[in-house]
Amino acid sequence: MKKIYLVLLISLLIGCSSWSPKDKTLFATYTAFNIIDMAQTNEIFHNENYYELNPILSEDNFIPILLATNVLLYFVVDLLPEKYRSSFLYFMAGTKVGVVGNNYSIGIRF
Repeated sequence: MKKIYLVLLISLLIGCSSWSPKDKTLFATYTAFNIIDMAQTNEIFHNENYYELNPILSEDNFIPILLATNVLLYFVVDLLPEKYRSSFLYFMAGTKVGVVGNNYSIGIRF
């Protein structure tokens, strides 16, 4: 499974060759924390001490949904005018870091 994540990250980063180095770094940061979120979500579904608060996610669909959010983010950001990319990516990466940080703070490791 980790190989799939790595292939996804590399493919998307190659595809965003016209982006600034900062935007590529922010997207890679989002992707890295999205992968951590997937691992934490997997732990939530396999540990009876935790439960997933996101009603959209289930044990059967969380990986495709989280992968799809990464791909969708790529296309949305690629369509944005260059002057808005960094701000949007800061927001998205910050949000994902917050989710992972919250999970970590309540004891969810991966």
